[in-house]
Amino acid sequence: MSSATNNIKLVRKSLTLLTGVLLLTACESQTSSEFLTYTITDENKIIDIPATGELEATRSTSITVPAGIFEPQQISWMIDENSMVKKGQVIARLNDNKYRFQSEQEKNKKQQISLDETVKTKQLAVEKSDISGDQMLIKDELTIADQYTIEDFRLFSKNEIIDKLNNKEYLQAKLEHSDWQLDSYQTKSSTEMQLLQLQQNEVSTKLNMYLSSLKKMEIEAPHDGIFVLARNWRGEKKKVGEMVFPGSKFATIPDLSEMQAKLLVLEAESANLTKGTQVTLQLDAYPDKPFQGEISMLDPVAKTKQKGNPVKYLQVTVALEKTNTDIMRPGDQLSARIILTHTEQGVLVPTSALIKQGDALFVPILEQGRRVEKPVEIGMRSSDFTQVISGLETGEQVILYSRESYYYE
Repeated sequence: MSSATNNIKLVRKSLTLLTGVLLLTACESQTSSEFLTYTITDENKIIDIPATGELEATRSTSITVPAGIFEPQQISWMIDENSMVKKGQVIARLNDNKYRFQSEQEKNKKQQISLDETVKTKQLAVEKSDISGDQMLIKDELTIADQYTIEDFRLFSKNEIIDKLNNKEYLQAKLEHSDWQLDSYQTKSSTEMQLLQLQQNEVSTKLNMYLSSLKKMEIEAPHDGIFVLARNWRGEKKKVGEMVFPGSKFATIPDLSEMQAKLLVLEAESANLTKGTQVTLQLDAYPDKPFQGEISMLDPVAKTKQKGNPVKYLQVTVALEKTNTDIMRPGDQLSARIILTHTEQGVLVPTSALIKQGDALFVPILEQGRRVEKPVEIGMRSSDFTQVISGLETGEQVILYSRESYYYE
């Protein structure tokens, strides 16, 4: 693996010397000093591609915004990432100003409706008392009218007789009207009290909803562990002040006993990746402690990593052979080399040296100071190296640049 890395570094370093080579090729005769070459060796038999990413726990508990909240909320506070937490500890708070204001409004409405109910009850009681009092008075008047019934019409004038009869009929009609008033009162009072009760129920429902939402503004840890912010598909983490949607994931409390790596690979280099492909990784904080793993999952679609940047990356999950709990933590940044092939078949040449002519591929070779293009058959390839199955041998010098350079798309 060290030889492969050294060869890659040699190629990259050589390419940086290109400008210097241009200055040194003033001579018009074509000699070996006019070529920048790479010598094929038996040492480098590895084709790998670079990747970057971070560690995450294989198993973790997702921390989500409570689903009972019915609209997006703003994060007002969070505990520091990678802090150790205990079960039931508050790890994040959402901005609850709106719900506090709304709940206070509903409490005031509830009190106002209760006051309206009290006033209405008293008003209805007075109205009922007035109706009942009128009925008693009318009944008393009817009783008196009955006691003084005209028995001998000869003793009274016609006008007196008519007045007495009309007065009794009037009192009976008045009593019937009073009965109707009482019936109407009972219907009206029942309807008005039911309406106030409906208003009270509506306000109570809203108040309970806001109070329930207020309780969910504080998010607690479901169990002991370490608090780790989750990344979205662009690799971004939530920050205080950002909006979050109900049910959305914004953090995790991982199981630290088993880790895996999430890597991002350039889409252009991801064609040959498969499950089981071997990977060598190293933490940025511990470059001298490499560890091994293999690809366990590939995302079906490559995506951009940053807004406005068209470059796409494929996300790759790597299962580690072993988790070192002393140095590995979720969110630790790492770099990796994904090994596409490690074989004795053929040789490896820099990918930049390949020349495509129609369907055929050629590699320029330096032979006796002259450029010769040899047809080749290739296998695996990356942006750095390509496996040449046939057409080249160990010891040959591959031309990387000459005054008569060839370029291909």
